[in-house]
Amino acid sequence: MRASGGLTYFPNSHIIMVSDRNVPVMKILFAHRKRLINVRLENIVRSPEASNKCPARKLCSPVRLDGAIFKRRYKVIIKEGYVYHINDSYFKKVRDDRLMQNKERGTYRPTFFCMRDEKTSLLWMIPMSTRVEKFRAIHDRQTARYGKCLTIVLGEYDNREAAFLLQNMFPILPHYLDHIHTRNGNPVPVKYSVQQEVKSRVKQIRKLTERGIQVVFPDIVRLEKLMLEELASQQNSMQKG
Repeated sequence: MRASGGLTYFPNSHIIMVSDRNVPVMKILFAHRKRLINVRLENIVRSPEASNKCPARKLCSPVRLDGAIFKRRYKVIIKEGYVYHINDSYFKKVRDDRLMQNKERGTYRPTFFCMRDEKTSLLWMIPMSTRVEKFRAIHDRQTARYGKCLTIVLGEYDNREAAFLLQNMFPILPHYLDHIHTRNGNPVPVKYSVQQEVKSRVKQIRKLTERGIQVVFPDIVRLEKLMLEELASQQNSMQKG
């Protein structure tokens, strides 16, 4: 993993993550031994790995994304602050039965809001649900008892009410993301105000976790350790290679 100017490059999986909201919209074209790329990315991706292993025939047309992760072989790539579906391989890897089920009746469910940990480069995923009334009742009971509900954020997504279930949050690495959630072929962002509220509460939850206070269902300490070990293993493999 290499980082520069709000950009993180994962050579092992050929992923570029742009976390700096001030980074301008970019055109990226990976071609065999030839590439068009924003000058701010050149120091990160100017390598045989980025050019030789990502020929244009493995990608669709150049993409224009802001605050994005660019991943080979994917037409629509991943953007922080958007909503995703997760590959089953993650759930098989971590084997935590307290995680929400990834599928129900053959369809992808639930969707997950994505936010990035600046310190570790892990992604934290927040399950979302349209069963708002069920979670509103839980939210209201906790608010009445404790003065606030830290683990559920009620907001709007794609012009519908949605519940953001911080009580079920967990960390992953970028390659476990399956695809971005779209409406009519276009990725739909979470409203900025909702993003900020979710991120603020995630920070509070993680501080409580560091103090040994568990307020979420999954064992996020164990899951974070697994993901960091996998990331370190990838980095060691790249250095040896």
